[in-house]
Amino acid sequence: MELQAKKSRLILMPDGHKMFLSVLDSDGNPLQPIPERIQMDIDDGIVEELNEDYLVYIDDNDLTSAIPFEHYSSLRKEEYKEIKEQLDSLWHDVNSGFFGDNAKKSNWFKGIKTIKEKYPKQ
Repeated sequence: MELQAKKSRLILMPDGHKMFLSVLDSDGNPLQPIPERIQMDIDDGIVEELNEDYLVYIDDNDLTSAIPFEHYSSLRKEEYKEIKEQLDSLWHDVNSGFFGDNAKKSNWFKGIKTIKEKYPKQ
């Protein structure tokens, strides 16, 4: 995934917080549908609609995969195994003799590394 600033459709909440809705295509059309409730709030003037550059992570230049910058870190958390499973895996790796640079060959390390590479910190 790559962090990019893309023209996006946002809403400005009453508290001033911006909420990402969709990246826009080259013609300015949103690539994801807007939930009905949010559209009602836009229509009723409760929230203001904005189109501006916004930081999003995009997978393989597929604009429909856009994930707002502020939600990105939660993706890693969703893929990590439960801590008890990680500790069990780590115990088995250490018990099998994975230490020092050799530890980078362990199942625990490879599992965590895969997730960290999939969702790199910018």
